[in-house]
Amino acid sequence: MPVSPAYNATKGAVLMLTKSMAVDLAQFNIRVNCINPGTIKTPLLGEYFDIIEDPDARAAALHGFLGANLVPRLGTPQEVGKLVCFLASDDASFLTGAAYLVDGGMTA
Repeated sequence: MPVSPAYNATKGAVLMLTKSMAVDLAQFNIRVNCINPGTIKTPLLGEYFDIIEDPDARAAALHGFLGANLVPRLGTPQEVGKLVCFLASDDASFLTGAAYLVDGGMTA
């Protein structure tokens, strides 16, 4: 993401922290994974759009968010939550040290 070095650095730090914690905690049978959401329809995102008063500018901003997604819509908190539930379940018992994208194909 351009003009966002601090944001980008923290995302990289989360990825490496996930891997480091997975290495350290595997001996205790603790799994560590991270979830990397894309543009999710949350109240905070709604507030972002609400402050854009011009309807054309608001539509352009939304188009900018959606234009990066292969799935042409915003994600939902429920979609992220389903991944959280899966990773916390016994069905994911052999998964650790990984990052999972919920981004509508944004980073494909």
